[in-house]
Amino acid sequence: MTNKQKTLQGIAWFLLATLCMESASLILKMLSQGYHPFQVLFVRIPFIFLFFLPIIAKKGLKPLVQTKSIPIHLIRGVINAATMSLTIYGLKYAPLADVSALKFSTPILITIIAVIFLKEKLQLSTIVTLFTGFCGILVIIQPDFKELNFAYILILLAALTSALNQVFVKKLMNKGEHSNTLTFCTFITLIIISSPLALFNWKPISGIQDLSLFALAAFGAMFYTKLQAIAYSKTNMSVLQPFNFTRLIFAAILGFAFFGRAIKLETAIGGAIVFGSCLILGLIKKYKKEKTSSKILPK
Repeated sequence: MTNKQKTLQGIAWFLLATLCMESASLILKMLSQGYHPFQVLFVRIPFIFLFFLPIIAKKGLKPLVQTKSIPIHLIRGVINAATMSLTIYGLKYAPLADVSALKFSTPILITIIAVIFLKEKLQLSTIVTLFTGFCGILVIIQPDFKELNFAYILILLAALTSALNQVFVKKLMNKGEHSNTLTFCTFITLIIISSPLALFNWKPISGIQDLSLFALAAFGAMFYTKLQAIAYSKTNMSVLQPFNFTRLIFAAILGFAFFGRAIKLETAIGGAIVFGSCLILGLIKKYKKEKTSSKILPK
C-alpha cells in the first residue's frame, strides 16, 4: 500500500471518528432533555465496560490496574466527571453546532495552562494566535455583558477541564502508563463519583428505546477513540488536524436534521477563527519541537 493510500485511509477513518463523536453528542443532547446530566453520565458507564471485557478475558484485571500514580488517576476521574457533566448540561441548553465550535478552544486553553503551571515561554506569534482564538470565542457567544447564555459558560468550563485532563494524561504517559490503564482507571473513578449523584437525581428509564440511546451514546464515544487511533496509525496527526473542522459541519447537519436549528453565521465564522488559531498553535509547537531537535542532533 502506497503512502497516498494510507493517508486517504487515515482521513476516511478520522472523518468517521468525528461523525461518531458528534452523533454521540446529539444523543446526549436528546437524553439530557428527559434525564438529569448525572444520570446520563452514570448510565453510560456499564456499556463502556463492555469494551474492557475482551481485555479482561484475555489478560485479566492486573494489566489494567497496574499503576503507581493512583492520586493522579483520582484527580483525573474528578476532572473527567466535571468535563462530562458540564458538557451534558451545556448540550441540554445550547445548539449542537455552538457546542462543537466552542470545544475547539481546548488547545488554546491547554497552551494557557502550560504557561501558568508548566512555566512554558510565550512567543509573540503564540500571543497573537491566542488573542485571535479568544476573539473567535467572543464571536460565537456574542456577550453583551448583560445577558450571557449560561450554557456557553458551561461548555467553556468543560473545555477548560478537558484541557487540564490532557495535561495530566501527558504526565501519566511520560511515566509509562498504558492507555488501557488510563481508560480503565477513569472508568472506575467515574463510577465512584457519579453513582451517588445519579441516584440522588434518578428517574426511571422509560423503555428499551431510551436504554438503547444510552448504549449508543457510550458506543459512539468509544468508537471515536478507537477510530481516531486507527486514523493516527495510518498517517501523521498534522495531516489529519485540518479535518477536525468537519466536527462543526457534522454538528450543523445533525442539529438541523433532528432539532430544525440551522447553524448561525457567527457560529460558523467564530468556529473557523478558533479552529484556525488552534491549527496555527499546533504548527508553532511543531516548529519549536523540530528546531529544538535539530539543535540536539550532532552536526
